[in-house]
Amino acid sequence: MDCRKLNDKELAKRRFIFAVLTFFMLVNTGVNVGIDFLLNGRITWSLYPVYSVFFTWLICIAPLLYKYRGFPTLAVSLGVFSTLLLPYLWLMDLVWTQTRWFMPIALPISLAAIVFLWLGYLAFCIYYMRSKKRVLS
Repeated sequence: MDCRKLNDKELAKRRFIFAVLTFFMLVNTGVNVGIDFLLNGRITWSLYPVYSVFFTWLICIAPLLYKYRGFPTLAVSLGVFSTLLLPYLWLMDLVWTQTRWFMPIALPISLAAIVFLWLGYLAFCIYYMRSKKRVLS
């Protein structure tokens, strides 16, 4: 696996992508909240896209802040996703006032999805390492 540190040029590219991504996600959030406030006089439905944009932003910036290249970058994104998925869904459940769906539906499905994602990542890493051995030998 190639786990070398990034050089200054690559880090500068990542910082630029980070800045552009952050800018557009902030604009998206501002537009959503602004429209909601103009239409309703208060913040109602825009909490859903605000939470979702923030969740997506955290997952997207994780590999940009990681200072190495290679497969561990994917592990960083999966780790952030795995860590934040349940709190994100719980927050959405709190905002959603009609029925509670986190415990009976979201929790078991999310836990199963996280386990399968990590098993898939593990299988991919094993396949990658075996194919590298074939190439090297």
